[in-house]
Amino acid sequence: MSWSVQLWDRFDGVSAHTVKGIESLERFGNFIKDRCAVELDYASRLRKLTKCYDIKRIKENNSDKEYTHVRAFHEMLQHLNGLATQHETIAENLVEQIAKEIQTICKEAREERKKYMGMGVELQNSLTASLARLDKSKKVYQKAFKESQKALELYKKADDNYYLSRAEVEKAKTMSLIKERAYEDSKTEYARQLQDANEAQRKHFSDLMPRVFDQLQALDTRRIESTRNYMKLSATIEKDVIPAIEKHLDEVVDTANTIDPLIDNQIVVEKYKSNLEPPNDIEFEDLVANKDSFNSTSNNQLGQKKSKSNSLMCKPSLRSASFRHTLSARGFRKKINLFSANADKGNGQNVDDDKTKGTEVNSRKDLIDKIGLLNEQISQKEKSKDVLLSKRQALKENNLLDNDPEILSIDNQLKNNQTSILQLNEELKRNLVLLEAANSLAGNKKTGTSTNHDNEAISRSSGISHSQSVTSSNGPESERSSTDSHNSSQVDSSHPTEGSKSSATYRTSRSFDGSVEESLTSDKPTVPDR
Repeated sequence: MSWSVQLWDRFDGVSAHTVKGIESLERFGNFIKDRCAVELDYASRLRKLTKCYDIKRIKENNSDKEYTHVRAFHEMLQHLNGLATQHETIAENLVEQIAKEIQTICKEAREERKKYMGMGVELQNSLTASLARLDKSKKVYQKAFKESQKALELYKKADDNYYLSRAEVEKAKTMSLIKERAYEDSKTEYARQLQDANEAQRKHFSDLMPRVFDQLQALDTRRIESTRNYMKLSATIEKDVIPAIEKHLDEVVDTANTIDPLIDNQIVVEKYKSNLEPPNDIEFEDLVANKDSFNSTSNNQLGQKKSKSNSLMCKPSLRSASFRHTLSARGFRKKINLFSANADKGNGQNVDDDKTKGTEVNSRKDLIDKIGLLNEQISQKEKSKDVLLSKRQALKENNLLDNDPEILSIDNQLKNNQTSILQLNEELKRNLVLLEAANSLAGNKKTGTSTNHDNEAISRSSGISHSQSVTSSNGPESERSSTDSHNSSQVDSSHPTEGSKSSATYRTSRSFDGSVEESLTSDKPTVPDR
């Protein structure tokens, strides 16, 4: 469909259409610009969102990085940053490949249209001028014809009038000839102008204006093709980044699959456990059987509660002088002397020996149960440590670096596991020493040995258990402890039975001497012995 054939007489309509066509292309270009702004705004908002939820910027959540779900969420935020980058890429390509090109094309199309419209207007003005000259010559021709006819009629009337002189008749004849000549000249001019006008009109509608129409049609066709091509290009630009977006989304799925509730639960246990045992059942108190001692017991209850509250609130560290003194041989000897004095005093005052013996047996049983529980906890920790080491080795075999988040998490778990093992070893060491002392006290009371002998036996067991920590300490107290340990070694030769027991305890607990020595030299608080 050619505009020059179908729209030869609709130059004004074609002019209005080409203007609207260029405006339509400009509107598409403006849409691309706004689309770029939307993509950039989305990328900016997405980055701001991930920044607000980034755990690195939330100080109170720094301790939660070891959980798998927290690390997975952090990695998901990083992948969302990658998605933001892809949307920025879309915006940049739309601006560079479409928006700027459309702006250039619209500018050139306006200039080209202006040129063609100027040519069309000029051709139309030329045709209009030719038709105007034809119309003017036609009017002159019509006027000359009327005047010629009128002069001829006057000449005929004068010639037929016998009353007019010959001179008047000749004058009328001469005027008639002049008008006839003017008529002939105007007729000739009219014929020439008509020929020129017809030639100009034929050339205008058959050659000149069709050429302008064809150029305007070609311009509009290029504009439409540009709209089509740039619309397809906008979709292609977005499709090019879809693989990258899908990759990030697939990585988010893979990251979500790394969340392990079992590992997180284990971390919670290691993080919040107190290593304390649940309280024993409350024994039934028969007031009828204990009628005599009920009054004294009631009077002492308030003091016992207060003492218990103070003991819970006051937690001396292993570095405190009083606690070291309690664990030292000198402290045990003082306790033995005190027990012996109380025992002698009790004999004079009819103290119930069976009740005291039962208390000692219960204390020793609690210590044995505590040691068994600690050994079980240490075994569990060692198993957890082996599992973590195996997992770390598997990750290293997958070519993961040491600074990888998963390996760093496992390293933190191993560090916490090692700290827990050291604490459990320290507690086991202390309970072994206390059990040895309790066994020595029970053996002395049963065999009836002297108080000095009991002191030496407990000093021997305590000195052996804490030889490393005492040696590493400074001051007079450490020297005295070292001397007591030396005396204990001498007692081993004279008392083989108790010496063998002390040596067995030493062999059982010497693997924990390093942890105890470290605890004695650190500032960390420790639960005191009961």
